[in-house]
Amino acid sequence: MQLEIELALRLFINQKTAFVISPVSIILGIHPFFQNANLETRLRIAEFFLLEGATDEDMSEYFIDLLSVIKATRLRYNMHSHGRHFCEPNPNVYWRFGLHGLDEKVVNDFLSTKLKFIEFEPEDKIINSITYSQLFDEIFHTFSQSKRDFYITKNSPQMKGFIQFTDAQHNFSENDTFQMVEIKMRVHVSLQIFLPKTRFGLEDALNNLGDGEQLYNLINTAQEKYVNIRLPRFAVNTETDLGSFVKSVEFDKELYGIVSKNYSEKTPNFVHKAQFELTFVNNEKLEDIDDKNYDGLVDYPYYIIDQFILARNSSF
Repeated sequence: MQLEIELALRLFINQKTAFVISPVSIILGIHPFFQNANLETRLRIAEFFLLEGATDEDMSEYFIDLLSVIKATRLRYNMHSHGRHFCEPNPNVYWRFGLHGLDEKVVNDFLSTKLKFIEFEPEDKIINSITYSQLFDEIFHTFSQSKRDFYITKNSPQMKGFIQFTDAQHNFSENDTFQMVEIKMRVHVSLQIFLPKTRFGLEDALNNLGDGEQLYNLINTAQEKYVNIRLPRFAVNTETDLGSFVKSVEFDKELYGIVSKNYSEKTPNFVHKAQFELTFVNNEKLEDIDDKNYDGLVDYPYYIIDQFILARNSSF
């Protein structure tokens, strides 16, 4: 976990606002280059991954271990909704119902070190999502239907609805800079939210953060406590050019050509897009009106979200 956090922070330097990042998706996108690179380039990739001194075998084992975790924690099954059966790959269905963008074949290829091709969507995206929609009844016991001011910036209040999770125990930790709360989504999947203690203080907190050890320690030392959580309905969308990685590793034209020929048949690029969405859905057209029907998307269980601290009466 600490390695992935540090990688995320390196890619999101000078970040000033709330953001979402999926190191898993980034690493999976890098793997085709690692698979086709010469030894010198592989070692540069290892150095960028903060694994200085790692051997070629160490890096191969890292990728295999990463996919082993995904396979162990995310069951793959067909989804049913409102009498309709979804089984064909469709990015809208993945987004809406949380099917995993990695199929069984890709996982098995990783585990056997014979990765052929990560199945990109037509837009060349890796989709790595976990749905909220069928979990809220178990996770959020009390729904707050009231609205209140929510400050996107210091001078930009917006009226938004809030949902509320009260009278329950969560893993919680804090230090001088951050508070962290963990919401269990499944047995092996958690949503971890980091909040700077200073209002609108995310930029300063990140600038003084250094590596990912501080955030990792908050996760690793958390203890169960009763915590009241209030979440506004909102969306955070992040798009990041990973050019710093390409420049650091110095991918050459020959390597791009090999990957383009063997994988995507066109010049790959490094743009990471991620989102966190928590909103109200009214399925009136589907004859399913339920005031407690919320939808959301988790791209990866690691977030630093500045705005949550703006629920003024309670930090959580």
